[in-house]
Amino acid sequence: MFDNDVLKSVKEKNPNSTLYMGEISFKDQEGKLYKLEFIWRKPTVADMEAYNKAAAKNAFTAQNNLLVSLVVHPDPKSVADVIQEFPAVTADFVEKQVSPFFGTEVVSTSRKL
Repeated sequence: MFDNDVLKSVKEKNPNSTLYMGEISFKDQEGKLYKLEFIWRKPTVADMEAYNKAAAKNAFTAQNNLLVSLVVHPDPKSVADVIQEFPAVTADFVEKQVSPFFGTEVVSTSRKL
């Protein structure tokens, strides 16, 4: 994905963030293959609050904005330019990779006594 110099530079620029390598591969309707590789940071409570507020108005925009806000390398705009046309891509990544940080994989039960 990224060479060691890039990784070192990104880590130095984001010393207080937990960083992850992200990759999204998908094909469009004509079969053209897209492959996005990026480094993203762990979301914060503020990210969750902004996401929830935006999701009340437009879920796609909220997911797109959340993903783009977490990208630290390469330029987030380069990721945004590709994913904006493919809402399922963004939804899949946010659901599978980002949402678990917000506690969405919680299992809870209740039963009548």
